[in-house]
Amino acid sequence: MPASSQVEYGTTTSYGSSTALDSTMLTSHQQNLTSLKPATTYHFRVHSTDANNNTAVSGDLTFSTTPDTTAPTVSISAPANGAAVSGTVTVTANATDNVSVASVQFQLDGASLGSLVTTAPYSASWDTTKSTGGPHTLSAIARDAAGNSATSASVTVTVNSATAPAISTQPGNQTVTAGQTATFTVVASGTAPLAYQWQKNGASITGATAASYTTSATTTSD
Repeated sequence: MPASSQVEYGTTTSYGSSTALDSTMLTSHQQNLTSLKPATTYHFRVHSTDANNNTAVSGDLTFSTTPDTTAPTVSISAPANGAAVSGTVTVTANATDNVSVASVQFQLDGASLGSLVTTAPYSASWDTTKSTGGPHTLSAIARDAAGNSATSASVTVTVNSATAPAISTQPGNQTVTAGQTATFTVVASGTAPLAYQWQKNGASITGATAASYTTSATTTSD
């Protein structure tokens, strides 16, 4: 006899989820069950009502979903392959999965870089000053809850070793008339950016942080 249909389903006989009521009076119905987890046994039962408002409920039935065997996809998004890096670098990756990504582990030259990242955005901090200068490889391993994993293609970057600052031209002595200003300049080399701090009698001069420094009006005590 034609009747409506609605399906209750869940991982126990308490069910907990249900489909929308299909009120079309038919002898055969098709209902889609959503948000099912892989490798899981589900219970379900069917509620039907005919045109005379007679109702019936089926017995408890079960089915099992297939295991998730699809690995995530993952790629390094920054830094770019071939990039030159220095200082502290943020390494980032894009990762997706047919169900969900459980974790991403970054790798530097095949060893773990930082700890597992379990939520997007996926990133790790790399202090390149602790690595030797020259080429290094970065990759990422993504895993899902079913244990499937995938490793990204590696990107190769070059660490620029920092060069210690050196003063190549020292500021020279100057003789000026009291009330005049004096300008001092220094030439330095090293890995940019360089920072400067001028001092007078061993004490730092406020605001004197450039390669050139001009005094205020001099006095005979200077």
